Amino acid sequence: MQIDDEELATASSINIAACGTSWHAALSGKYMIERLARLPVDVDYASEYRYRNPIPDRNALGLLITQSGETQTPWPRSGR
Repeated sequence: MQIDDEELATASSINIAACGTSWHAALSGKYMIERLARLPVDVDYASEYRYRNPIPDRNALGLLITQSGETQTPWPRSGR
């Protein structure tokens, strides 16, 4: 991921999608980021995120966390 300091400084929030153990790691990260960086963080199950209708925010950072051994991808494949 390429993000420079200026882009990071303008982030208004962070959205994290993860599954399984990664979801638990995302929750831990949420509490640390909100406490230390004072940025709001949303954590969602990746398998459920596709059913949401989130409100777009141009300055929000998106973060996907995965782990080895995942059996399926919850993201629809484009062009198929």
